Amino acid sequence: MMRHLGGLLVLFGFAFAFGSACEDDASPRRPPSPAGQPRPVAPPTPTKSPAVQTPPADPACLVGRWETSYFGEVLGETMGHDVGVAPDQLTAAGGTIALDFTALDASGTGRLIFHADNIVHRAQIREGRRTVNVTHTVTGQATMPYAAVPGAMTVEEPTESSIQAQVSRGSGDAVRMNPSRSLRMDFSGPYQFECTPTEFRVWLMEGDERLGGGGRFDRVPWAQAPSLPAPTGP
Repeated sequence: MMRHLGGLLVLFGFAFAFGSACEDDASPRRPPSPAGQPRPVAPPTPTKSPAVQTPPADPACLVGRWETSYFGEVLGETMGHDVGVAPDQLTAAGGTIALDFTALDASGTGRLIFHADNIVHRAQIREGRRTVNVTHTVTGQATMPYAAVPGAMTVEEPTESSIQAQVSRGSGDAVRMNPSRSLRMDFSGPYQFECTPTEFRVWLMEGDERLGGGGRFDRVPWAQAPSLPAPTGP
């Protein structure tokens, strides 16, 4: 049986080759290229290189102080809820946010200290027929435990907080200033981060997805971070 099958394959191959040769003889031949001109050559197929993957940032890079003037959607959502407006109605109008990271201890836990230095957001809302100007000011600090592995960290609920918020509302010269009160700012949750000696970027995560645009911070020298112990060692 195998011998007959082999013979059929040889015969089929011979018939295919013969038929191809007959077609070549019957088909018109391509005219030769003019003397001195090379035949056109197809361009080479570009080679594909694998994408360069940036290694996850070392948690040791976090240690120190980082500052920014806005903390993306996370801060906007908290302040918008406190004022009673949508986050996209708020406009950042001044102040500084600082994050202090202490080194992880033997148990793998460190402290994250959030500083709000007169963070001001403004909004305009409608109350009946009037347009009311709202100013929201936050100051104080909160301390939260955190744990980190390369490229990812988890922040726990605050263990200490002295953050105060004040809201003023008014139209024209009539401005009503509400008394200052405690504001709970909870940044607990899982995060992804990227870190270089000068820049820190962080995103709140939901599963494998980054939520919003995250936050970008610039490093501040140790001398300007009084809440942190001075670095030791060489």
